[in-house]
Amino acid sequence: MIRRPPRSTLFPYTTLFRSRDGTTITLGKSEIGFRLNEETFVPSPSRTTCFGEMIGRGKSMREIFSLLERLSGSDVTVLLQGETGTGKELAARGLHAYGPRSSMPFVVFNCAAVPSELMESELFGFEKGAFTGADASRKGAVEEAEGGTLFLDEIGELSLSLQPKLLRLLDRREFKRLGEAGERHSNVRFVAATNRDLEAQVMEGTFRQDLFFRTSAARVKLPPLRERPEDVPALLEHFQNEISRRTGKRLRLTEPALNILCNHAWPGNVRELKNVLETAGALCGGETIGPEDLPPLSRDRKSTRLNSSHIPLSRMPSSA
Repeated sequence: MIRRPPRSTLFPYTTLFRSRDGTTITLGKSEIGFRLNEETFVPSPSRTTCFGEMIGRGKSMREIFSLLERLSGSDVTVLLQGETGTGKELAARGLHAYGPRSSMPFVVFNCAAVPSELMESELFGFEKGAFTGADASRKGAVEEAEGGTLFLDEIGELSLSLQPKLLRLLDRREFKRLGEAGERHSNVRFVAATNRDLEAQVMEGTFRQDLFFRTSAARVKLPPLRERPEDVPALLEHFQNEISRRTGKRLRLTEPALNILCNHAWPGNVRELKNVLETAGALCGGETIGPEDLPPLSRDRKSTRLNSSHIPLSRMPSSA
């Protein structure tokens, strides 16, 4: 969406346009456009069909696995982007597990789950007496992750007042506990995630541009499940085996049930697929899941129905 601010009183023939694609300056009848020159690195697909707990047999996911494998060996800050339920936390855990910090803590800080007034103390910690009720000093998430990885989930929810302090931490690896005078040093690898459009937030003024560039040194976008239907059979098989190990039930899907699950658009992505299978396993009363055992499927987005020929039955988990 283009925003047109008022013309300058000093330069009445100059207008500045800002959009998600960049900035355009209009000088009389002339326009000068500025656009970010972004390059996308697409590695060769990984030979494996998993990365940590992530599953994917299709080319798009194996390309992502290859990129994550390369990034796991470094300390570069990674920004994981994707819809809710696409596996951003699993990707972050994989980056930690396959990296040199794997023996150290992996700490999750969910920016959307912490009230704004408590965010600073929860992230950076606080000293005794920093505020009413602070009867003792306490570490924050940054110190809890010392030596390991701090996963900043839903970073787009971070308050503007706290963003400069996070930027300093990322740039200089220094921070202060709430109520503390001196700086502390941090040795942490940072991974961030969001389901928001941070570039749009930058243009709206709700997310700092310098912080965006600092957190997105390496960006990995996880595709929604509707864009990789070839992975649904493998995910179903994985979740069936997981349920079997946990409950002892060896779930089987009938062919009609398989067709329904493989041809659904999955607006809730992999998380929704897992929840539906677990619910169906509880409702079936035995070990065979038929169409009548499936809970109502969400239809929040326009369903992308697939022809059954797109999902060969030979690649589906056995219903026998």
